[in-house]
Amino acid sequence: HRDLHSFPTRRSSDLGSRRFINNTIGLFANLDFERKNRSDNSASATYEIQDEFSIANGLSFQDVNRLNNRFGGTFVFDYTQPTTKVKLFSTYSSLDSDINTLQELLSVGNTGAQAREHRYIGSVVETELATFTNSLKLEQYFGRVQVSAGISYSRARNETPTSYRLDGVEESAFSPGFNFEQPTALGDQRGFLVDGVNGYLHPEEFVNKALNDTSAIFVDWIYDSQSKLLEDELGASFDFQFDTKISNNFNLNWKFGGKYKQKQREFNF
Repeated sequence: HRDLHSFPTRRSSDLGSRRFINNTIGLFANLDFERKNRSDNSASATYEIQDEFSIANGLSFQDVNRLNNRFGGTFVFDYTQPTTKVKLFSTYSSLDSDINTLQELLSVGNTGAQAREHRYIGSVVETELATFTNSLKLEQYFGRVQVSAGISYSRARNETPTSYRLDGVEESAFSPGFNFEQPTALGDQRGFLVDGVNGYLHPEEFVNKALNDTSAIFVDWIYDSQSKLLEDELGASFDFQFDTKISNNFNLNWKFGGKYKQKQREFNF
């Protein structure tokens, strides 16, 4: 990871609770916010196995600028009496990510569709995730009879308002004196011709042999998309129960009820 000091993680959390009117009514609220930098750099090399030789034939660099913003909140209301209980619960959470990626791919093989090319890739992706939940529950006692009812609603959203990628390629991207060839009598060395001399070359040296001629780049791939996923869920429940005393040591509990749930999903791309 890099540049974490430039965008340090920031987080704040605030909460409070209180009860009123002889503790019959209670309120609770909580808010959270976090901003986290998860940017990173990476480099990797690819190899080709020919007989007993392992030959480096590619190198890639990637720079990812990734910022995550999280937000969450909770609210609870409850009302309590000896024969009545009411509770309202609401929660919200979201995660917004901005990801900007720059990548370079160096391919030095003499054969194949990506031989001796320098590919440049840039992408911008924005994602938004959010969930919202509400539920209301009621308990009422009539002597030994308890009636419970509840209703809930939730919505989840997964949206990518921006997803854009642009690829450019520079063909014949290495100096003429730098060629990939079959290994010769070099033991376990990699086989390269560097200015007519066959010898070992570290993958990092590919950068020094690349022409890096930006005027020779042409665009060969463009990708642009947006997507949105919505999920709505509605639920309800009702329970009726009472106790029957059989003896001093034995009670029989009767419970009847039902639940209903409906879920709807919508996806656009």
